[in-house]
Amino acid sequence: MSRGVSDKITYKPYNQGEQWLLPPSLDEMEIIKIKFDYMCFPVWIYNENNELKTNDLPDYLIGDKIIDTMFVELQNIYNSLFIDDMEKFEFKGFLSDEDKNNFLNRVSYAVNLLTQKVNKSTIIEFDKESLIKLIN
Repeated sequence: MSRGVSDKITYKPYNQGEQWLLPPSLDEMEIIKIKFDYMCFPVWIYNENNELKTNDLPDYLIGDKIIDTMFVELQNIYNSLFIDDMEKFEFKGFLSDEDKNNFLNRVSYAVNLLTQKVNKSTIIEFDKESLIKLIN
């Protein structure tokens, strides 16, 4: 796979008029990967060399109550899919397909909202198919 090409869905932060929603950042390019892991915030920021920078929102979005709340709630829902006590740790999953679909819709909505708020130099990767496999 060549540089800059991904087999995952990549979102670009522009509106219908192909205009950037935020001014270009002077920072290095960032790649935000939306990935779920038990007891981890689902936003992972990598630099252009694919090295993990942080497991949080970008600094300029830390105070964004809507984005932060959405991803914290998604993290809490994902964490609730596991039994974690002194005796065992195991995946229990969703109670219904409706709950699972609601979660997937909420994740997609959060990713789209995040896409609208990131800097021009940021690429967002979200592999919905991998998430579906993870929660099945």
